Amino acid sequence: MRLALLLPTLLVAFTALAGCAPTTEEADDTTGEDALRPSVSGSERAAVARTSTSGYRLEHPTPTGTRIFQAGVYWYGHQLEDMRYPQPRMCASNVSKVLFLGGVERYSAEGVYDLIRSVGTQGGRVHRLPQPKVVNGTLDKSAFIDALNAIDGGRIPVGTLVAGCLTPKCDAVAGEQHIGIVGQVDRDGTVWVWHNNWYRPENEGGQWKPHMIYSDRRELYEQAGLRRQWMATPWIKVKRRFWSDQIVDAKSALPAVDDMDPFGAAYGNVPKYHVTMVVLPELAADLAR
Repeated sequence: MRLALLLPTLLVAFTALAGCAPTTEEADDTTGEDALRPSVSGSERAAVARTSTSGYRLEHPTPTGTRIFQAGVYWYGHQLEDMRYPQPRMCASNVSKVLFLGGVERYSAEGVYDLIRSVGTQGGRVHRLPQPKVVNGTLDKSAFIDALNAIDGGRIPVGTLVAGCLTPKCDAVAGEQHIGIVGQVDRDGTVWVWHNNWYRPENEGGQWKPHMIYSDRRELYEQAGLRRQWMATPWIKVKRRFWSDQIVDAKSALPAVDDMDPFGAAYGNVPKYHVTMVVLPELAADLAR
């Protein structure tokens, strides 16, 4: 759709949000509101099934994880078809939409806490990873890495949910949590997460930097005023023992997206956010086979 035709729709959407939605990077969640329950058509489901994952390297792919990943790639190209989604406070709604597109329809919530609780109460594996500690001026990641290894023997399965929250249980006030889905893993150990990204030039004094929203369609940010985009950004880079999958070290891959960074690299390696990883029951069943 041409930008000139898209602008009226965008302006209406942002007028409706102007009085209630902050525009900072920490405004990606709501609590106490009704969930935007996703709807998925048969044609959408068929399109997701045709979505290619060629060129992506997936960590321990399973049928469920691969379908969710396909859905995430599909949603990257189709989010703008429903202007409710590329907006602030919609991170959990976007994850819910992708799960539905991937054929997983038991979990839907607009808030991060509610989404995690929904999966957990239905048999999901909720891993609340210990926050790294600063000990004698050095960041101790050992407990975090041990917990990461406990999820799947050092592998980080595609389709796993990952949340960054200001509180350990993701139960803080609105705007202090974010959530996405583990996607591809590079050969150098960089793990990517798909999420409703907020990283944009206004977070960097007006400068364009890698992994910002709409980098290839800047008019959507500069002229249309969009401030969110479903896309993948690098999360952490892990180092493994060369003879096994066990992780021995990890570091921040994109500290600028601070609410997803377990190591607080943006704050001088002083962790601020807590990481929760959630393995859906459907994904856990695949991993157990």
